[in-house]
Amino acid sequence: MKAIDTFVELDVPFLLEERRQRLDLVRSSLSNPKVTASEQVRQILEAYNIESEYGRKIDAFESSIVIDGQEIVANVLVIGRIGMFYQTKDERTSGIWDKDANDWIELDSGYRTAIRDGIRMAKKLAPTDMLLMPVVIKEQS
Repeated sequence: MKAIDTFVELDVPFLLEERRQRLDLVRSSLSNPKVTASEQVRQILEAYNIESEYGRKIDAFESSIVIDGQEIVANVLVIGRIGMFYQTKDERTSGIWDKDANDWIELDSGYRTAIRDGIRMAKKLAPTDMLLMPVVIKEQS
């Protein structure tokens, strides 16, 4: 369980509360002597499977995020484990999550359309198509 806990904490922080609750549920079943060993294994495997699926899908949801110290409601786009992006409701501002900085980085306006289209695709409002998206690259020291 420690490995998956660490993975969730180090991963891009999307649906973090939901993911933590799932792991808490598994952890509580592991400490419950009434839960059979086979059920415990099933729950652990299911948690790993769900985490694995996040890496292969595109998702969009509305969320409160903090930009420059201000809390705003924005559309958040998660593309597997490649990137997490936001776009304000008026579509004027977009950004990407930087895991190293643990913060959002505003992107130039050239990515607005791609992020908007990605959000529409994730919500099944548009057909799936190719997207040209930025990726935060970790600098080597």
